Amino acid sequence: MIVFHDDYQVEKTKGKRRNISLLGKVNRYKWFIGCISLLLLFMLAANFKTSKEYSRPNIIFILADDLGYGDLGVYPNENPNGRISTPSIDKLASEGTQWYQLYAGHTICAPSRASLLLGLHSGHTPIRGNAKVPLPKESVTFTKLLQSHGYKTALIGKWGLGEVDDSGAPHHHGIDYFFGYLDQVAAHDYYPTSLYENTKIFKLPQNENNRKTTYSHDLFTAKAIDYIQANAHSSKPFYLQLSYTIPHAGIKNSIDGMPVPDQGIYADKNWPEVEKNFAAMVTRLDTDVGRIMDFLEALDLDKNTLVIFSSDNGAHNEGGHSYQFFNSSGGLKGWKRSLHDGGIRTPFIARWPGYVPVRVDTKSVWSFVDLFPTFTELAGISHTALPPRLDGMSRVRNLLGIEKTEIAPFLYYEFCCRGDFRRAVRMGDWKAVQENQNSKILLYNITADPGEVNDVSEKNYIVMGRIKTILSQEHVENPDFPTNPCNPTYC
Repeated sequence: MIVFHDDYQVEKTKGKRRNISLLGKVNRYKWFIGCISLLLLFMLAANFKTSKEYSRPNIIFILADDLGYGDLGVYPNENPNGRISTPSIDKLASEGTQWYQLYAGHTICAPSRASLLLGLHSGHTPIRGNAKVPLPKESVTFTKLLQSHGYKTALIGKWGLGEVDDSGAPHHHGIDYFFGYLDQVAAHDYYPTSLYENTKIFKLPQNENNRKTTYSHDLFTAKAIDYIQANAHSSKPFYLQLSYTIPHAGIKNSIDGMPVPDQGIYADKNWPEVEKNFAAMVTRLDTDVGRIMDFLEALDLDKNTLVIFSSDNGAHNEGGHSYQFFNSSGGLKGWKRSLHDGGIRTPFIARWPGYVPVRVDTKSVWSFVDLFPTFTELAGISHTALPPRLDGMSRVRNLLGIEKTEIAPFLYYEFCCRGDFRRAVRMGDWKAVQENQNSKILLYNITADPGEVNDVSEKNYIVMGRIKTILSQEHVENPDFPTNPCNPTYC
């Protein structure tokens, strides 16, 4: 007979009482210790994977210019005019992770690239618009840290953060090798007569007298392949940022607003000529991404090379091209220069065989500011070597698939354009947008309403209070980019 008394179990056997509570407690204790041990093993295994037996990887960051969220085949897009062919980038996504809610550093070129390099959002960066303000020499970029910790570093393509003779020149900011356009306006010319190689002018006489012989994009791909070849057997890992200018519009007021050597597979499409050109530019970009991946595999470098593909901001509406023709924003509201998601949410794909899993991440929310601590952690750089103020945090665990979902506490954006001081906050499921300093702050449940159609600010006072606190705290005045009034040239 079993008698229950308080927490003890007592058995009566032939008039003898045998207290078995001690045995029960021992068994429960062993079970508890076993569970804790298993939990610790799982935790150790997870932590082991973030710092495990891989050599510090090569990192290739391929950055398109003004490519929309919906311009790639792997992102959702319902478009009656048809889709642009991007088989190489689609393949990249099928071999790695594709994010749906990744955000660029800004809605235009220079401040987005500054946020990327500095790990700071646009309320803190020294560059907040497309004015000719160089990156200060004392700025701490992640490329400086990679360089000082044994990485070779290169940037090929568009720089846009300073000229050869000022504080913003690439060699002041941790770039060992540079080839391309220093000035972002010069980068609108796809058939330039000169570029820069490090601090020297690289002449292209074949393009003089308005001849269209050498297409700068093709030259960037060739230089990137040369750089990879030269460093294939180096004892040092490398960081290569391939900052293409495609599909940014060409020279303003040009009849050929989307210049490309040929229209390729789109020549016979019943589309406007400028849209054929736009599609051909994107497919040309895609083809060269494929060439680079094939070259990495041929050299057996792909297994220790993290390749990331993204864009500096949302889809553009320039050079005669309409972002609506291909639904380039993919159903998101807005385009380049807007702080709605169509202007700042960007395609983001990463591949690193054996480390970055094959999956689609539709829930994680982070941005370019997180890449600084992510890249430095992958490079084995201690967090104590990082600058004291960063707006991002490492996403290595999300990148490696250990944390399936990571959501930033908030993302902050600001932009002075055409007299309006625009601001936006992404916080969990919520997205707030203020079109100018005197307008109402609009609030959207971005998860339920990705097109940012229904303003729900009146129904969510607590959320609005938190948004207003972020807006008031995250802006730090910058004399080069005053907000009252805004300089119209910042756009």
